[in-house]
Amino acid sequence: MDGGVSSLLQKVLNYAVTPRIIPIEDTLAGVENAVQSLPVEMAEEAKQEAVRIIKSSSRPKDNITEAERTALVTLKNNTNLTILPADKCNATVILNTVDYKQKITSLLEVPSYRRLAWDLTDSTERKTTLLIKKIHSHRRYKQATAPDRLQTEWTSEDT
Repeated sequence: MDGGVSSLLQKVLNYAVTPRIIPIEDTLAGVENAVQSLPVEMAEEAKQEAVRIIKSSSRPKDNITEAERTALVTLKNNTNLTILPADKCNATVILNTVDYKQKITSLLEVPSYRRLAWDLTDSTERKTTLLIKKIHSHRRYKQATAPDRLQTEWTSEDT
């Protein structure tokens, strides 16, 4: 490994590299989505403010070297390598993709894993939603039937 790759990998996988260009379209789409529920005037004002801020902004300073950026592009484009976080020690692991896929396949072939006949997601979501509704209705019932604390603490003798 050359110095750029080694230096890049020491920064671990959760390191946020500053972009080369500001993602203007993504930012404006996010603002547009966020202001949909606002009144029209407020939404327009927020969008105009976002455009003003974007126009006055400059590209952020690079937080990796040019060698590290080149190494990052090279590693991302290399389909023969799989880069993963290590199970321990907040480290990065580089594996041969073929070896990695074989290892995953062998782990999934043990009897404790089996393919399901159907997708259980909908059923699980329905059951979870029912449980959440039941909890909320139980809390509302308890709040509605609980005596008011002020009324139970103050008696007619206190007044």
